[in-house]
Amino acid sequence: MVTILQLLISIVGSAGFAALITAFLTHKMSNRKQDVSDFETLVKEYKELNQKLEERLLSTEQELKQLTEEIVHYREQIKDLSNQIVFLQASSNDLPVALWLKNIKFEMLSVNKVFERMFLAPRGFVADDYIGKTDFVIWSREVAEKFQMSDKKVLQTGRVFEFVESIKNDEGETIYIHCTKFPRKVHNHVVGVAGMVHKVYSSLEDVKHLNLKII
Repeated sequence: MVTILQLLISIVGSAGFAALITAFLTHKMSNRKQDVSDFETLVKEYKELNQKLEERLLSTEQELKQLTEEIVHYREQIKDLSNQIVFLQASSNDLPVALWLKNIKFEMLSVNKVFERMFLAPRGFVADDYIGKTDFVIWSREVAEKFQMSDKKVLQTGRVFEFVESIKNDEGETIYIHCTKFPRKVHNHVVGVAGMVHKVYSSLEDVKHLNLKII
């Protein structure tokens, strides 16, 4: 019985059959090399991706550690500021001048009794109406913008300023407020702006002797 192998040899001859076998093996070896090359490429890509992942994980861990430290730091600042507010509220009510404290968003944190009596009660407000809110809730837009302009100057420079603020009251009359504004700091970081009123004047002539800038 003639086998397929014998049939191929009889058709192509011994030399042809040998060449056919060689070509087949070369093709198989070439495919094998390609498979090995593809595998090595995959391994290389895997290692590169794994290295990038490890680097990203390390970076994320460092960022998380830094964020945790910042949270702890800010909590300490908040605690210290809260203690300052409590102290200010307790001590400022005994002083004969109007005092207030705002945060860096210009939201009122505290006003003393004198401030409430001088500036809020005559306009139908109490301290709680001001706490947690900005000047725009209590005052006219023109007055609120003027207050915040000087507040920003204090926060930006970190300096103490004594000056005269001229504003119009509810009757449309101009009054002159002799005040001092200063930054409040926690761990040497500015966290708010505070102020005190020395005296309120009803005419420009009355404040000229102070030799202070009028805004």
